[in-house]
Amino acid sequence: MNLEKLRAHLESEEGKKSMEEYFGRIAREKEMKDSQLVRFHKSYSNIFGEIIEKIITKYESDEYILKEMKLGFEPRCPLYYFMFNYAEKYGRECNDKEYEKYGNDFTGGLYFINGYYIQIMHGQGSAIRIDKDERLSKLERITK
Repeated sequence: MNLEKLRAHLESEEGKKSMEEYFGRIAREKEMKDSQLVRFHKSYSNIFGEIIEKIITKYESDEYILKEMKLGFEPRCPLYYFMFNYAEKYGRECNDKEYEKYGNDFTGGLYFINGYYIQIMHGQGSAIRIDKDERLSKLERITK
């Protein structure tokens, strides 16, 4: 009965208009996100490491975590998701050996970009994890 009502609504002029608006909004949001990624790449790809380190420092700080917890949230990290989307667009997908080292049973995607492994993990929710390539870490210790 409810399925018939839904079908009738979707076939009506009001339903068609509603669906057109809904999918138009999704398309505009995707275009906006793609545009942000392109602008970021043009402006900041040369200092990617500095930016990602600042993001990690912010999200891993006790101050940020406590502030989010006081607001009643598990710490939100929207810039991690932006970095994952950036790595997905401009980085390379990792090979099996890298998956063995940096991935886990919950990994939904793992990309390498400019010395960082960025992955999305899915479980009861989704989370982003960023790991610095150990060769980059060793190089930094040698130069200091």
